[in-house]
Amino acid sequence: MVGFSSENWFTDSGFYPYEIGQSCRFNRAQSSFMSRAPSSAGNKKTFTWSGWVKFCNSASYRLFGSGTATDEVTDFHMDGTDGNLRFRDRSGDNLRKETTAKLRDVGAWYHIVCAVDVTQASNSNRVKIYINGTLQTSFSQDDTFVNRNTYINRTGGNGMVLGKRSFDDASLLDGYMAEVHFIDGTQLTADTFGETKEGVWIPKAVTGVTYGTNGFYLKFDQTGTGTASASTIGADSSGNTNHFTSSGLASTDSNLPDSPTNNFAVMSPIDKQSQVTLTEGNLKVRTSTTGGGYKVRGTMQLSGKVYFEGLIGAVGGDIGSWFGIADNSDGITDFNSSRRNGFYYNASDMRKAVDGSFSVISSGAVSANDIIGLAYNFDDNEFSIYRNNSAVLTDATFTNDVGFSPIADLYRNDSTDTGFIFNFGQDSSFAGAKTAQNNSDQNGHGDFYYSPPSGYLALCTANLPEPTISPLNGDQPSDYFNTLLFDGTGSSPTSFTGVGFQPDLLWIKRRDNASNGHHIWYDAIRGGTNALRSSTTGAEAQFGDTVITAFGADGFTIQGTDGPNASGYNNVAWNWLGANGTTTNDASATSVGSIDSVYSANTTAGFSIVSYTGTGSAATVAHGLGAVPKAMIIKNRDTASTSWIVYHESIGATKCLFLEETSAVATTSATFNNTAPTSSVFTVNTSNSINKSGDDLIAYCFAEVEGYSKIGSYSGNQDADGVFVYTGFRPSFVLGKSSSSSGDNWYIFDNKRDPINSVGKDLNPDDYAAEATSTYMDFVSNGIKFRSSSGLVNDSTTFIYMAFAEMPFKYANAR
Repeated sequence: MVGFSSENWFTDSGFYPYEIGQSCRFNRAQSSFMSRAPSSAGNKKTFTWSGWVKFCNSASYRLFGSGTATDEVTDFHMDGTDGNLRFRDRSGDNLRKETTAKLRDVGAWYHIVCAVDVTQASNSNRVKIYINGTLQTSFSQDDTFVNRNTYINRTGGNGMVLGKRSFDDASLLDGYMAEVHFIDGTQLTADTFGETKEGVWIPKAVTGVTYGTNGFYLKFDQTGTGTASASTIGADSSGNTNHFTSSGLASTDSNLPDSPTNNFAVMSPIDKQSQVTLTEGNLKVRTSTTGGGYKVRGTMQLSGKVYFEGLIGAVGGDIGSWFGIADNSDGITDFNSSRRNGFYYNASDMRKAVDGSFSVISSGAVSANDIIGLAYNFDDNEFSIYRNNSAVLTDATFTNDVGFSPIADLYRNDSTDTGFIFNFGQDSSFAGAKTAQNNSDQNGHGDFYYSPPSGYLALCTANLPEPTISPLNGDQPSDYFNTLLFDGTGSSPTSFTGVGFQPDLLWIKRRDNASNGHHIWYDAIRGGTNALRSSTTGAEAQFGDTVITAFGADGFTIQGTDGPNASGYNNVAWNWLGANGTTTNDASATSVGSIDSVYSANTTAGFSIVSYTGTGSAATVAHGLGAVPKAMIIKNRDTASTSWIVYHESIGATKCLFLEETSAVATTSATFNNTAPTSSVFTVNTSNSINKSGDDLIAYCFAEVEGYSKIGSYSGNQDADGVFVYTGFRPSFVLGKSSSSSGDNWYIFDNKRDPINSVGKDLNPDDYAAEATSTYMDFVSNGIKFRSSSGLVNDSTTFIYMAFAEMPFKYANAR
């Protein structure tokens, strides 16, 4: 596995033309906010606020506002636990513009712009809200804003406030802010502050802007606290000297290296148990609940050589706590205890945890305010523990066959709260508990109390390995997989474009009605005349009068009008790039497979389409991937009543699932001959569905590519606060099913039918029904957060899934 590496400093250096080097941490528990009382009135009708924000949870937050000593306010905030953005003006009445988008991603940064000009003729132009450069057009409340004076830019009252409600200490921000601009007198678009580069919304230098009377630019590169000045946290860099006074903010809350262009790991509020409390920018973890085993996991998967620190809290009793790393492939409550490696302590002793086995370290007991350093070498599967910079364990060997993330596991006796303050490289003061020492890693990243061991790096996106499919190299995941929404025209033929490449696998489904609603599959090897339908066991055949007459460079052409191209039909097409229309013949004489196959393989994206003719006897088939497939979908093209056979690594080669059925996993030795696929071939036995003599068969094979695809399993918890599944990217598509429960459909969700959270437009490969809508999950910057107890996605069973990326976590904005 490629990991954190000193070379990444050099390969990563060119992606962001404009880098933001710092941020400010707002702590709700300390009532943190900033304020300024304008001495002169500005434009009360026209203004723009822009800022980068990393939220610590989805509670009610005020980002910016102004008002009187009562609740007469104009402000811009996130409302309630659902994370909807809202612009509100109470200057005379209570008007709101509230997005349906739910900002519940806590692993990365959002760019948010609120641009107001109430003098505009159209109400849609009077208040504009942008998220990551995208103008929001879907609102749960959209009142009519008249030509009115808001409370913004007035003198008197409570002035301008950043990070809380202006008239009291409610709705305080828990999170980080960076690069905040306020322009008085001009309504600007998001592209004043950012731009799209290879599918990523990134910041850019703001130029040519007139800030106006009360305009300001907060960089948060100063550390002074309290009264406004050029050397305090609220220093204005616009040239207007409109400095802010800070309250509840310490010098250690500003100039933190966690930023939109170098995102640091934190502990995750969407991947924790309820007994765990997170504060101080999601770096301080504690529990006040008696008992133990209360867990929280970090936002970043580790590899290569990494180092992080933890400041020990109170120590008491014989019940201890531990932190380190653990398997991130399971839910937080049921991760494999044999996959944890790290440091344990109580009032009596310190212990190491190696592959889940605890043993005493001979160096004595830990004390409150000790700093424990953990250095993990995933290249050699070793880790070391340091207490106040002295090694107490060196190069302990652990088993590394899964993905690991930071984790804390808290225990508490009746008298003493338990917890840690983590430092993944963003704060060597441990939220002001220590005097910062400002030691960086060898790439120049991070702020550690002690210098990391040679070659060990901070947990930040600048140190993450470069993905195989990388925006830095001009590559995007959507160059290999993409979803296209299209409406039938009733005109034949019609070309549909916007895929971005020539699709080698084309999977189409009508969304709005069950009539002609079968899932229909075409591919570059079989051609566009005959379709397979995953909602039936039938052989391939022409679907009505529908024929795909061309797999074009940017889409496909449909001839026919009684299928998906019928007038008014709403459709979705999922598209995968194989070998760009070319195929490779593998004759048995090559000795790769024991029977002949023809395949279209994309080794970069881990996808191949394989055609072969069955023999009725056990055989091997070349797939062309050069990597081991973790999932395969195979269908007999010629014989009806033969199942769609699904192989998935997590259920193994002795079992399979059926794509056209809701049944649980089936145990059969007649499918894959009890033999897992290799990097060159997969094995078939005597089943008619997979190897009937003389029949033509097609196989779709998927290998996992880090940062682009994830093929795994998870255990549901049957709770609306569902499990979190780490993928290492912001998903664009997920296919899954309960493998241990019969009666539950397969599911498909994607980022085009649900471009914002929450994600809930469901289609089922085993059913031709129309699209159904509910609240099932969020796609976030590093994975999937389930938001439903539904048996479809999250009952108390085991699920298998296959997901593809919209953007690798290294470059992903929060969604």
